[in-house]
Amino acid sequence: MYSYLDVRKYLPQRDPFLFIDRIISHEKNKYINAQKIFKSDDVFLKGHFPGNPIIPGVILIEAMAQASGLILCDFKQKKSEKIVQGYLISSNTKFLKKLLPNNTVNIIMNVTLIADYIIKTSGFIEDKNKNLIAKGDISIAL
Repeated sequence: MYSYLDVRKYLPQRDPFLFIDRIISHEKNKYINAQKIFKSDDVFLKGHFPGNPIIPGVILIEAMAQASGLILCDFKQKKSEKIVQGYLISSNTKFLKKLLPNNTVNIIMNVTLIADYIIKTSGFIEDKNKNLIAKGDISIAL
């Protein structure tokens, strides 16, 4: 397992826009199982929706994209370089269950293609009870 501090070594995003808290398991260039705890005081919930907060779908897509970028990392190396993620395509995305605050989710992404400057992944987000929250494909230009 890798911590929030390990994640920060590789991703350029910072709070409040860093959506990976830890990495449960990972195999470089193959897959990642990352985790995020969405809290009731997350800044984006102030407006989505007051009195009835729901984690926005665009935040879930961003979490899948951040996890996808981390698949390329070698966490066993002492030296780390931040991944600069560029153009993002989200496709075949489906939101299957609304996600409320104070929930922990696992973001599981698998590589479907790594080419010159692109990585394509497919995966899903599930809650702690293994309920499927969202699924989709992510393409990132590096």
